Amino acid sequence: MATPIPDNEATFTADELKIATGGVWKSDPCTRVDGVAIDSRRVRNGGLFVAVQGERIDGHEYAAAAIANGACAVICERELTDIPSAKQLLVADSKRALGDLARYYRTRWGGSVLGITGSAGKTTSKELATVALKGRYPAIAATSGNLNNLFGLPMTILALPASTDCAVLEMGTSEPGEIARLAEIAAPNVGLVTLVSAAHTLGLGSVEAIREEKASLFGNLTSQGVAVANADDADLLEIARKHHDGVMLTFGYRESATVRILGYSLESDLRTRIKLHVQGEPRTRCITVSLLGEPAAINAAAVVAAGLAFGLDPGDVAQRLEDCPPVPGRLFPVKAGSRVILDDSYNASPKAGSAALKTLMSMASLTERRPVAVLGDMKELGDKSLQAHRQLIEEAQRLKLTACVLVGPEMEKAAGGMELRESGLRLVPNAEDVARFIDQWTRDDDLILIKGSRSMKMERIVERLRQTDEVAR
Repeated sequence: MATPIPDNEATFTADELKIATGGVWKSDPCTRVDGVAIDSRRVRNGGLFVAVQGERIDGHEYAAAAIANGACAVICERELTDIPSAKQLLVADSKRALGDLARYYRTRWGGSVLGITGSAGKTTSKELATVALKGRYPAIAATSGNLNNLFGLPMTILALPASTDCAVLEMGTSEPGEIARLAEIAAPNVGLVTLVSAAHTLGLGSVEAIREEKASLFGNLTSQGVAVANADDADLLEIARKHHDGVMLTFGYRESATVRILGYSLESDLRTRIKLHVQGEPRTRCITVSLLGEPAAINAAAVVAAGLAFGLDPGDVAQRLEDCPPVPGRLFPVKAGSRVILDDSYNASPKAGSAALKTLMSMASLTERRPVAVLGDMKELGDKSLQAHRQLIEEAQRLKLTACVLVGPEMEKAAGGMELRESGLRLVPNAEDVARFIDQWTRDDDLILIKGSRSMKMERIVERLRQTDEVAR
């Protein structure tokens, strides 16, 4: 489900709108606008409507409705005959104009920004960072849900109250140039790239192209900006240096990392204990977080490094991370009667899928539960899709799970020719069918991993298991 775009009270004079967007008023405009909307139904009285072109909807067709709902001005790409000319600010590209408005607002606001991107871990790192930075920035805001694109990020910035101290902004991409543009709009003081792997190769083409795309975040930091990157990805560090010649902090297993991961272990209370060493400190730090497995260690180390970039004491960051709740949909432990679900249904990529399977097996061994995995299609992998799905299935076979349910056409295609039943694998067309029969394939005390891309709606399986538990009560 798409995250609702927040309303805002951002104000601009007519001159500011013209300066920010490079647009041209058709005739004498209104004095100022109060609030910016891209949905004609959400426009404020006296507000601005930006007629953006989406995948399915052309905002220009709703300009008259926006005026009827109280808009006093419209940003549009062509002259519209169904609204007064005095209300039209003509621009070359409405979507770009929206970003330009947000960039102007961000400059006027002047607070601190942490920009986060990566093939995996960016949302978890965003949640951790928001908690960690609150010690220094009490009035902190963050990206909500999936508002990390060229519509969501500008609208998130425009919704920042003037009293906000810091914003933690997530940035996603599906095509070349998107991260650079998002970073241009947000102008981060600190930029964090969590990791790079084969995700969104449909739009970007290769892992090398993904590295270039993600590292472009560093080319749009503020003048004294600090880059934070994964030390274990030498290629990423090399590309990052082409974009940023300022201060760079790193995290990971490599000995040279600013924040080095020395190890981690899963605890029986569904938490992860992480050993870190911060450069310049005489002792090892141990953090216990309400997140699971290696992703928890990597994300925690990344956020400690980001905290250093903002001048925070690593001890304070570590303490705050221990108090951070688990993130829903990201290896989120859910009790369903005597069964435990590892809800990793928010999204999926090959590397994240492999990490989730390893976490499942470690937790199963620790808690003496039967390991069951439900793996849905991983989307936007392009010509890498067949190989990536087959490799994940083969890994599941090697792990000798009690049961592994493969969901979706990509999984079915990749499983072609494999001996499924003998290795505990089952093929199911969609999440609805899994939800219908999941009780037949699991039993009390099982540990069940649910993993798949957002469009697979794997959360329905989690909900079914919870409902079954409620009925049983």
